[in-house]
Amino acid sequence: MPVYCYSDEYGCIEEHFFGMGQAPQKIVREDGSIATRDFAAEHTPRRSVAWNPIECLASGVPAHQAQELRDFYHKHGEPIEVTARGKPVYTSAAQRKRALKLRGLHDNDSYM
Repeated sequence: MPVYCYSDEYGCIEEHFFGMGQAPQKIVREDGSIATRDFAAEHTPRRSVAWNPIECLASGVPAHQAQELRDFYHKHGEPIEVTARGKPVYTSAAQRKRALKLRGLHDNDSYM
C-alpha cells in the first residue's frame, strides 16, 4: 500500500496508508482538526520514520514524577521534553542513547 502525506495548518506532516487511488484529499483527525494531502511531502526524500521524535514508554515514569524527570534532564543539560504522562520525547538516536546512559538504563535491542 502506498504512503500518503497530510499536513495541517501548522506544517505538521503525518503519513497514512491507503490503497492505490483511494487516498482522500482531506482527513479529520481524532481531535477534530483537518489535514490536507501534501503532494510535495510525498515526493520529497525524507529521513527514516524511525527517528522522527518519539515518545518512549519504556524509559518513562509515572505521571506524578514527570516534573522530576524534566528537572533531572535540565540539571544534566539534556534538552529532552517530557510529556504530562511522564514519557520522554527523543529527537534522535544519539539523544536517546545519552539519556538512557545518564539514567543508568540499557536497551538490549538498540545495540548500545
